[in-house]
Amino acid sequence: DESMLYHVVHAGAGTTYIHDQELASLFTHADLNGKYTSEDEMQTLLWKKLAVNCVINPFTALWGCRNGDLIDLTQCSSSRCDYNLSNE
Repeated sequence: DESMLYHVVHAGAGTTYIHDQELASLFTHADLNGKYTSEDEMQTLLWKKLAVNCVINPFTALWGCRNGDLIDLTQCSSSRCDYNLSNE
């Protein structure tokens, strides 16, 4: 759908980690919470994000909800929330 091509959704506040000091400063000055991080730190952050997504994404698919809704499972599709993980 081309109408969504340049559509931006602000899903929540957070820090944007950037491996460029000048760009991180621009983000911070624009109130976008940019934080400079070293290359090693960036690699660690990316691996942690991958690990978290590997756990969270299957649950959101099974239960038909968004990541943030996992905190309150009443937001998930009721037919899928009854899914019993002990059967796997």
